[in-house]
Amino acid sequence: IQSGISSRRLTATSDVREAVNGTDLSFVCVGTPSRPNGSLDTAYVSAAAEQIGAAIREKNSFHSVVMRSTILPGTMESIVLPALERASGRQAGVGFGVAYYPEFLRESTAISDYYDPGAIIFGRHDQATIDRLLEIHKIFKVEPRVVSIRTAEAVKYTNNAWHALKISFANEIGNICKEAGI
Repeated sequence: IQSGISSRRLTATSDVREAVNGTDLSFVCVGTPSRPNGSLDTAYVSAAAEQIGAAIREKNSFHSVVMRSTILPGTMESIVLPALERASGRQAGVGFGVAYYPEFLRESTAISDYYDPGAIIFGRHDQATIDRLLEIHKIFKVEPRVVSIRTAEAVKYTNNAWHALKISFANEIGNICKEAGI
């Protein structure tokens, strides 16, 4: 982090307009907490898209928006793209770029997971944004897989469900063993 700061490759701001105007690409990594009924709350996703879209409206160059949050298949199409287009007054793929790049990081090992990913999946909407992502990720051993946005959304959601299933299974086996005195 210190190296990034001293080389001026890493800065922090809470000003969305400043962030969008000072960069070519935005990564959106906001929470999608579960509601009491189990559905995902996409309010943070929608708010981020609206704020970035408003900043894009004022920008004179092509900006790419890359969603990284866990979302259900179809969320980019039904929530993110409309919010970005509405707030920016521009058309996705023409006035700005969009992609979905699901993260596969564990909380305790996020940095090592980032540098040694098991998979890199890019959900493509436009080629300009994919080209930017490919350039950033050419340092990794893993070759990125470029798929449709819905496929990338499904891969992320399936991955999360698989991990939850393994944890639930292990907990149930633990309960059985505990009850049996094992």
